[in-house]
Amino acid sequence: MSAGDAAVRAFGLAPGEVPDDPTRTVRVLGALGALAVLSLAATELGSTTTWRSLVVATCLDALGHRRPDADVTPARSTDPEA
Repeated sequence: MSAGDAAVRAFGLAPGEVPDDPTRTVRVLGALGALAVLSLAATELGSTTTWRSLVVATCLDALGHRRPDADVTPARSTDPEA
C-alpha cells in the first residue's frame, strides 16, 4: 500500500473509488495537499514553528471543521523544532 493510499484510508476513504458525492473526498485531498505544500514551504522558509497553527487551521478549514471563534494567529515561539 502506498503512503497516499494509507493517508486516504486514514480518513475513511477508499483509494481510487469515486463516490456519488465527492465532497468528502475533495475536502480530504485538499487538506492533505495543503498540509504537504505548506509543510514544504514552511520548512524552506524556516517558519515551521510560527506557521504551525496556521497550517493546522487551514487543513481543518479544508475538512470543514473550522470553529468560528478559532484564533488562527500564530503563536510566537522560540522553539526551533517543528
